[in-house]
Amino acid sequence: MADRDSVRAELKSAIGLAAEYLQGVPAAKAAHPKTEPGAAERRRAEGKLEAVIRAYFGRLEKRAKAKLNSDPPAKKSAKASYADTAFGADFFDDDEFEPALVDVLTGATQSGALQFTDMVKLEIDGDAVNKQAVTAVEKYAFDLVKGIDDTSRERLRDAISEFIQNPGTTIGDVIDMLPFDDARAQLIATTEITRAYASGQKLAGDATAEAWPDVTITKMWHTNNDSIVCPLCEPLNGQEVDREEPFVDDDGNEYDAPGDPHPGDRCWVSYRTQING
Repeated sequence: MADRDSVRAELKSAIGLAAEYLQGVPAAKAAHPKTEPGAAERRRAEGKLEAVIRAYFGRLEKRAKAKLNSDPPAKKSAKASYADTAFGADFFDDDEFEPALVDVLTGATQSGALQFTDMVKLEIDGDAVNKQAVTAVEKYAFDLVKGIDDTSRERLRDAISEFIQNPGTTIGDVIDMLPFDDARAQLIATTEITRAYASGQKLAGDATAEAWPDVTITKMWHTNNDSIVCPLCEPLNGQEVDREEPFVDDDGNEYDAPGDPHPGDRCWVSYRTQING
């Protein structure tokens, strides 16, 4: 019995020493994921936003065709100002587009924030971050809609100028040049969902830095690493920097997050800390 008790005492002592040792060993860094967490959800968000933009473009295209067919610019008397008059602010009035845009982008921004917290595994006030996401998207949406409409107006102006300057151009040709195609809708959707996710990650990152000021957080740039990765993003793949620092390409250009280098950016960023290993 005495020998058994002695063995137990030694074993207990050894376990205690091991525990003390492990408490003093810094936790290893967690590895960055090789595939984007929640990628399927992000693709669904892109699809939703693309559908919203396509619907808006469809309404604008219908109005533009009706205007061009009912009141076409005359070849001899038409002026470039026809586009500004025919396709002024009233032409772009739409009660459905901005609310639908805000709804999808808010969800994507909040998903980006959740993606960040899932990666770093540090508790923050998620409700506060979600409210900040709503406010940020509502502010951004006005400028986004204005930017989309300004680009549409400029392309409409170019189409009318083409009609005026080239005798062989017909109203049918102008209609074919209307800037409301599916490819443009897809490009905008991809760009804006990428930016929304990055915005949500920044909001969550700021909240984490405030709640955990002594924790180091780094971020790593990831491309989709496929045949259509662009030469702007490819050199950034795998680059890891502090969360507050920009990514830097081979030419010294700085980017805070995907969405900055170019429209249609499909890249994503992962985050890790010193303590979530």
